[in-house]
Amino acid sequence: MSNITKKELMEKLKALGKISKEQRNSIVCSLIGHSLIQTTFFGYYNCGRCGNQLGDSLASIYPAVEVVVIVGHNCDTRQENYKKLTWRDKLYAPTHLRSPVLDMQRGRRLMDNRLKRTLLSLQ
Repeated sequence: MSNITKKELMEKLKALGKISKEQRNSIVCSLIGHSLIQTTFFGYYNCGRCGNQLGDSLASIYPAVEVVVIVGHNCDTRQENYKKLTWRDKLYAPTHLRSPVLDMQRGRRLMDNRLKRTLLSLQ
């Protein structure tokens, strides 16, 4: 991990021109390191910014689990860990309180409302 400042990082990203979010996030992780905000799925831990696998707990434990913030978890440990994060962890990473399940439920409600409006407009 380099000692690049946030301003320098943003200048480098701007100089790249138009790139996709995936490319941007991969470049950010390459320049400043992976985020401690992580996602987990079936024992695998992934960077919340670029999605790269950072570890797993399949054969034993994931040692970084005590310092990372898992997306969708909101326990006391995760809230304390979130307070310790820096801009390097938070930049372009999802907020630790969001949950994919809640996002799906929110999306369903939006779709239900759109469907209702469409049906009402057809009457």
